[in-house]
Amino acid sequence: MKKRVLLISYHFYPDRAVGAKRPTQLAKTLISEGWEVDVLTKQLDPKSKKEQVASGEYGRIIPVYQHPGLINPTWRLLKRIRNRIKNSSETESQPKTENSTDINNSLFESNVSTFRRVIFSLQSILSETKSWVALSLLYLLAFKLKGVKYDLVISSSPTDSAHFLALLAKKLFSSSWIVDIRDPLILWDEVDKETVTKFRTKFEERMEKNYYRNSDYITVTSPGLQRELIDKKSVPSSNIKTIYNGYDGRALEPTFSDSLPIKFVFAGNLYFKRNPVPLFEAVKRLKRIGVFDSSSINIDFYGDCNSWNGIDLEKWVEKNNIEDIINFKGFVEPQELESLLCKYHVLLNFSQFQPKQIPAKTFDYLRYPGEMLVIAESGSDTERLVTENQLGVVAAPDVDSISAVLETIIEQGGDTERKAKKVQMKRDEFARENQNRIFAEIAMRLVS
Repeated sequence: MKKRVLLISYHFYPDRAVGAKRPTQLAKTLISEGWEVDVLTKQLDPKSKKEQVASGEYGRIIPVYQHPGLINPTWRLLKRIRNRIKNSSETESQPKTENSTDINNSLFESNVSTFRRVIFSLQSILSETKSWVALSLLYLLAFKLKGVKYDLVISSSPTDSAHFLALLAKKLFSSSWIVDIRDPLILWDEVDKETVTKFRTKFEERMEKNYYRNSDYITVTSPGLQRELIDKKSVPSSNIKTIYNGYDGRALEPTFSDSLPIKFVFAGNLYFKRNPVPLFEAVKRLKRIGVFDSSSINIDFYGDCNSWNGIDLEKWVEKNNIEDIINFKGFVEPQELESLLCKYHVLLNFSQFQPKQIPAKTFDYLRYPGEMLVIAESGSDTERLVTENQLGVVAAPDVDSISAVLETIIEQGGDTERKAKKVQMKRDEFARENQNRIFAEIAMRLVS
């Protein structure tokens, strides 16, 4: 008799979010291993919903509607009311002394600041994902009333709301439970300070402890996150394992030339802490002192790369006279991008200030023949993975380090093809299907 698993993930096929890949391909692997798979996920647009329901490749997908939430529209309404009151007070004809105006403004701003912090904190707790949780809970209760049984529940985050649902599902169905964590559940350093209250802090940290304590096994995507959960969260080392994201599809053959220029590429979005400016500064320096010019190096950016944290990168490049080396290509279709990336000698990967997270791009790039150049701090999980497995080279995120690595790559020139073949020998281990087989073995062990 087939074992039955309930997979709970906010992102899932055909969602284009990066976070959808891991649970989607995991479901496919579990089905190939003989599991019956039900997937509880968020409902997308009507067209995508039809794809979700019609597709049998990834199991029985149950898309659940999510309301936009109560706090977001309420906060927008309050902002409009606030602006009207402020504008009205400014147009009043009744004269006020300068001191009374300053005092009133100060009190007003203080009250607004406090109110903002409370609203934003509530917004994180009563967001649209929580409406998805509430409606998903109704589905779980309906399954229970119908006598549905699950041998195993798997929850994959972000968002951590998936784990809240899985905690309830474990108790409803008396199932084993695997918590799959792609990113740390709580990153207070990366949260807007205005959204952090004592209530929110206590609530989220208490829930995190509940997830770890009630789960039967935990899977994570990086060794650093595994070490943190063992050392700081008291997770038994026997109940946790690192399973990398891996790459999908077959490894591709090179179509680049070994003659100059050496062609670099970045494909994706420059968001969060993926700061390209130190790279640009290094290119500017090396061009100025005559190490290279556009005849020996080209760097192309595909995707949402025209700006970073408010900096217009195209203008920056033009102002610093390196527009002949650095080019912004915009968006291309995935199929076209796949063939394009095979033409590049060096694949750029930005992973600054993420010591316990390995960008999915690190694995996606392993499909392609070029050498990977990662910009990351020494000792980070990404740096260790790339260095220890000889998957590419790593430069610290400062101008001197990046300059040194660029010089070395240019000096080696035509050696790129030999390196590509060497890296190719390491790739199979990191194919997602191989990583997912490890996951499937853990799942079967829990229910046997």
